[in-house]
Amino acid sequence: MMRLLVPLLLLLPAPRQEGDLPKRVRALVEQLQADEIQTVDDAVGGLIALGAPALDPIRAELKKAGGDAKLRLEEAVRSIERHVKRVRAMGTPLLVTLDAKGKLLSDALEELRTATAQPIDFKDLPVEPVNVAFEKLGFWEALDRLCKAHGGVMWEVKEKAIVVSKRPYRDLPKVFRGNHVVYFERLSSDTRLMGARKDPSLHLEGAFAWTKGSVVPRETLDIEEFADDRGTDLHAKAAGALVTFSLSEEYPPEPGHLMKALDFSENSLLHEQAAKIERLKGSVRLEYVIESRKLATFEKPAGWTGKSQKLGGVTVTLKKYSATDEDADVNVKIESATLRDKLLLRARGFHLIDSKGAVYEASGWIDEEPDEDTGKIEYDCDLEFTFPEKTVIVALEVTVPTDLEEVVIPFDFKDLPLK
Repeated sequence: MMRLLVPLLLLLPAPRQEGDLPKRVRALVEQLQADEIQTVDDAVGGLIALGAPALDPIRAELKKAGGDAKLRLEEAVRSIERHVKRVRAMGTPLLVTLDAKGKLLSDALEELRTATAQPIDFKDLPVEPVNVAFEKLGFWEALDRLCKAHGGVMWEVKEKAIVVSKRPYRDLPKVFRGNHVVYFERLSSDTRLMGARKDPSLHLEGAFAWTKGSVVPRETLDIEEFADDRGTDLHAKAAGALVTFSLSEEYPPEPGHLMKALDFSENSLLHEQAAKIERLKGSVRLEYVIESRKLATFEKPAGWTGKSQKLGGVTVTLKKYSATDEDADVNVKIESATLRDKLLLRARGFHLIDSKGAVYEASGWIDEEPDEDTGKIEYDCDLEFTFPEKTVIVALEVTVPTDLEEVVIPFDFKDLPLK
C-alpha cells in the first residue's frame, strides 16, 4: 500500500471550517492589544501559522487597525506572503509511505512510480520479494531504502530517467534533502591508476539530482576537509581552507533533465600508503530566487542593439543580439551608478519571451567589474538562449533578484575507499 504526501509547510494548517477563520483572526487581533510583549508575539505567530487562507481576513482587520496593532498585522501579512512565494519558488517535497512486506520488487517499484509520477525505469529484476515498510520518507530516500532492503538491485539517475537495475546494492555516500539528493559514486587517483606522474590528481565523481517537476536552483559545491588515512591534507589550493567549486552554476539543465554531474579534481598527491580517504566534508549550497524586479524590457530586441534603457541609477545596454531559428547569442552591459548599488545578477534572470508568452531562460556568465575611481560597477553579461525551431521572439527581459534564499546540504563522509 502506498500513499503520496505533499506537505505545504505553513500553507496548509489543520483542516478547519472556512467560516472560522475570521473569528480566529479577530481573537488574535484582540490579543495584540495585550500589555505583555510575549502575548503580542504569540498573537503574531498565531496569525502567521494560519497561513495563506487567512490573508483576506487579516487584511480586512488591517484596514481598521492603528498604531502598533497595524504594524504587527503588516508584519504577519509580509511573513505569510513571503512564505507563499518561498513554497512556490522552492517546491514542496514528495513524501512516500510504503508497505512492501512480501511484495515483488517490481510491484513495489511500480507503485512508487505510479504514486509519485517519477520516471523510474526497470526490467528483468530479481524475482525474490522485498520486505520493507516505511512512512513519510522523501522520494530519494524511499527509493534507496527499497533497493537496500532487497540488496540485489541499485538505482542510478540518468539525464531523463531513474534506472533500477539488477546488480549488488551500493551504499553510496549520499545526503537527502527535500526533493534533492547529493551522492558520490567514485573516487580515483591518477597516481594509483597510471603510476607516478608530474601532476598527480584526485577525481571525485557524483551527482546532484532532483525529482521530476522540481525547481532546480543555482548550486555550488564547497569542500571543507579532504584528507587521506595517512593524514595528508589533499586541499591543493590551501591547507585547511574552504575550496569552492562552481558546478556550471550559470548553465541550467536541459528541460526534463533530472541531474547534474558533481565532479571535481584536485591536483594533490596521495600518501603512497594511503588506502582510503579518511574524511571528505563539505556542502552543496542551493540558491533559490524568491522574488525579482524588472530592470529592462527590450521589445523586438534585434532593433535595440547598441541602445540603452535606464531605471534609477542602473543603465542596461543591449550590446549584441544575434539570433537563429533555434538559439540566440546575447551580450548585455549593465552599469550601476554607485558601488553601494551592487546587483545580484544571475544568468537565469535574463529571459527571452516568444509570441505565445513562453519564457526561455539564459545560460552564460556574468563578469563584475567595480571601478573604484568612478564609484561605478559594470556587469558584462555574456548569454546564450535556446528555443524550439520557428519560435518568434518578441522581447528580452532583464530581471534582478531582490529576495534570495540559500539552502545548505552538508555532508561528512568518512573512510571512502580509493579506486
